[in-house]
Amino acid sequence: MVEKTGITDKSEVFKILTELGYKDLYIWSDPPETFYDWHTHPYNEVRWVLKGEILIGT
Repeated sequence: MVEKTGITDKSEVFKILTELGYKDLYIWSDPPETFYDWHTHPYNEVRWVLKGEILIGT
């Protein structure tokens, strides 16, 4: 599921996610063209892109 909010302020994003009950929030950054092959995790994830874009497993 992809939802575009247009919100890119880190403090605002953390506030929203905390209010929604998310914990263990952190910032992750990769250089351009980083590739992540298709994979799974044993937990649900939320990725909020503050700048740039992300392409996974294609």
